[in-house]
Amino acid sequence: MLGCWSLLPSRTNFSIGKGSDVFSAEYSMLDEVACTRDDYIITEKKSIVFNEKVESTLKQSLAQAVIVKLLGRMIGYKALENRLKDLWKPVGEFQIMELENDYFLIKFRVKEDYIKALSEGSWVIYGHYLTVQPWEDSFLTAVPYPNNVTVWVNFPGLPIKYYHKSTLRAITSVIGYAVKIDYNTGFNGLQYWF
Repeated sequence: MLGCWSLLPSRTNFSIGKGSDVFSAEYSMLDEVACTRDDYIITEKKSIVFNEKVESTLKQSLAQAVIVKLLGRMIGYKALENRLKDLWKPVGEFQIMELENDYFLIKFRVKEDYIKALSEGSWVIYGHYLTVQPWEDSFLTAVPYPNNVTVWVNFPGLPIKYYHKSTLRAITSVIGYAVKIDYNTGFNGLQYWF
């Protein structure tokens, strides 16, 4: 059997787990994905194409990963890690990988932390907005700014008759998908995540 791995370099220890243990003691982004010679094709142009099983496994390994970028300022790996630990106060571990164009991939071990990073906030580091978006297969680091951004939208003065989940979702659908409705801000400043 040939070993195939999602080639995601890590700035911390590399650890390739055995069996079903995806996260080893060192918790690495380099997760083992078993595949045989039947799971891929090498084309005449010397490129490799994996079958759907391998592609699915690779995508699943990033199911709890987000892409972040600090807008308007560069930030180093260690500074970002320290600020995110303070901001997110994660229950479990997360790992950061530096990408091109000042993007970072953050992979969470605990789903609760992943959801918190996406749905709470807004996140500000050194006075600059931190964009957080779920990892997508189509994400490209060549694009200097994210295509989709989660933002707070405030509707001050919205008539009370519209304070129902269905009407609020209809109103917010004009600009995007409502991730979270914050009912705790009161009737004068209802806020929405998109």
